[in-house]
Amino acid sequence: MIRALAGLSLGVAIALLTANPAAAVCNEQSSADRADCLRGALADADGQLFEALQKLLKSIDKRPIPASGRDEWKGAAVKSHYLWLGYRDAQCDVVMYEWWGGNGALNAVTECLVLLTREQADRIARSAD
Repeated sequence: MIRALAGLSLGVAIALLTANPAAAVCNEQSSADRADCLRGALADADGQLFEALQKLLKSIDKRPIPASGRDEWKGAAVKSHYLWLGYRDAQCDVVMYEWWGGNGALNAVTECLVLLTREQADRIARSAD
């Protein structure tokens, strides 16, 4: 798990570890079981991210600004979302190199994706409130 957190800033890594002492996404012992668990966790995190983005876009419509401003804001939010996905994927690709040749590399990358996606979903959901 430390390798999965290595690509994150120190502050983010500490926050994740202190917010959830068992910060490992999955605790399965075998690589195959862990991979299955991580795939499910990533699907759940992606769903949370999508829901948070939809909530944000709906909340923008309720803001007391001209319609043209709301449309621009929503466009910027969607653009930011897609750019963030590229950042997330690139950041977690770094984890693969940290595990060069290790048999836990794919699971470490997936765990990185899950952690960053959960963090982003929470950030967007707070913006929508």
